[in-house]
Amino acid sequence: MESGYHGKTLGALSVTANRMYQDPFAPLLPDTTTVPYGDSAALEAAGGPA
Repeated sequence: MESGYHGKTLGALSVTANRMYQDPFAPLLPDTTTVPYGDSAALEAAGGPA
């Protein structure tokens, strides 16, 4: 979710929506997507649970 804190592990940084935190550790896990918090339609469109 955008604007959420996910931690500082490789997996967590891969799903963080802030490039400032991601860039120093690139490359990260491929094929990750972020969606706005609380937007269930965007989550479903991204392939997440309904």
